[in-house]
Amino acid sequence: MYNMRAEHLAAKADGGLLWHVLDRNGRALCGRVMNSKAISTADAAYDRDDYCTSCMNAVGHASSFDK
Repeated sequence: MYNMRAEHLAAKADGGLLWHVLDRNGRALCGRVMNSKAISTADAAYDRDDYCTSCMNAVGHASSFDK
């Protein structure tokens, strides 16, 4: 099981969220340095949520070994 943390996408017009997958030490699997504290937001506070492609690929690669 993995934890996830979102970062605000300030560069996007809708200010959506980009979700990263964290390892057991709280580091993003893609290597991006994440803010040390999580930010809470209301459900549906943003029009768009995206997922980090590099993090998702790392999870997919790791889960292929579980089979």
